[in-house]
Amino acid sequence: MAFHTVKQTILLADDDRAIRTLVTMFLERDGYAVLTASDGAEALSIFEKRQNSISLLLSDVTMPTMNGLQLAAAVRALRSHLPVLFISGNMPHADCGFGCIAKPFTSGELAGRVRQVLAENAPQAPGQAVSGAVEERAEPLSPLTKREFEVLLLICYGYSSKAIGDKLGITLRTAACHRSRILDKAGVHETASLIRFALRAGYIEA
Repeated sequence: MAFHTVKQTILLADDDRAIRTLVTMFLERDGYAVLTASDGAEALSIFEKRQNSISLLLSDVTMPTMNGLQLAAAVRALRSHLPVLFISGNMPHADCGFGCIAKPFTSGELAGRVRQVLAENAPQAPGQAVSGAVEERAEPLSPLTKREFEVLLLICYGYSSKAIGDKLGITLRTAACHRSRILDKAGVHETASLIRFALRAGYIEA
């Protein structure tokens, strides 16, 4: 008897048709089913009809009719624990309280972030610690560069991506990209988790 793995379904919302096409190709190649919407309102309409089958909302931040933040709030009102990952070229990474991948990104970076967010939000097995294996990591998946270490410290001290850019003399986009790569290397997707990682690794003191 043949067994077939059920594909996880991702709802993708982006007003740029080229990005929708490219991201859909990346995700389908990685084994996901993808539902697409050209703006937040269309995405919400799809979610209302298909919410029980959707595993992740992947959304641009800036869109007409309903932006990504508004969309995330609307879907979370229907399913409070739905994983949300933003695509953004200029928004401070995770300052909004959700995961974010900064443009530009490779297919591998996107696949890694999607797998990470889905894994961190997967139902816990009985007896499994809520924090999960990711929260126990005390060393990055790959070494931090000198600049990434500087950015990490500023994140832990409460600096936003814009403030980090001003402090280090780099653009907001560059600061957001550094933040994204640091979170990836630490294996987390929220600022609070990153700070706990930095404490465990001894980068900062409590």
